[in-house]
Amino acid sequence: MTDLIRHVPAVIYEYAIHPDGKRSFTYVSPASEIILGLSTQQILLGPSVMDSLVYPDDLKNFEETSREAEAGGKEWNWQGRFVIKEKVRWVEIRSNHD
Repeated sequence: MTDLIRHVPAVIYEYAIHPDGKRSFTYVSPASEIILGLSTQQILLGPSVMDSLVYPDDLKNFEETSREAEAGGKEWNWQGRFVIKEKVRWVEIRSNHD
């Protein structure tokens, strides 16, 4: 399975919201280095590093739609811009709630 994930042109992740409110990535695929310019280790240190990539004009929508999906226990689908290595890139995030 690890070999399959390694070759998928997407960042696969697992994000946990703990009972005490703490949030963390528990898994990030190695493609994060190529696609986002961030190593797995950087992202695992804290979720704020991912938030820092969001284009400033898209941040409000990013946060609002994420909160709405979390509160409703629904899938989160978001399209917006990230700033990656000083370049603006469109990204799509898809997440399910388990």
